[in-house]
Amino acid sequence: MAIVVNGRPADSGCYVGDHQGQYAGDVLAEVAESFGFVVPATCDPRFYRRLAAEGSTRSVRDDAESEIVNAGDRLVDFLNTATVEGVWEWDGGAVYLSDWVQD
Repeated sequence: MAIVVNGRPADSGCYVGDHQGQYAGDVLAEVAESFGFVVPATCDPRFYRRLAAEGSTRSVRDDAESEIVNAGDRLVDFLNTATVEGVWEWDGGAVYLSDWVQD
């Protein structure tokens, strides 16, 4: 059976290269959008990046900065809930879609 993400066929492979560094989660959000998702703010590192830059207080900015990485992890979980016969995973700073599914 083929991998399906949000009702769309998908190929296994690397979707976000480790060269993206601190912006890997932002790129993953763009990948999710390319599959037709509206990325929830709680899973969107770009939301927290904007909040960190524009926050009204130092505390808000600090909290937002710490959430950038967590949002990327939540985004992988979000993608996995809508993926059939495949799994999204971080590996060394890169994000892969694999057709290996554990029983």
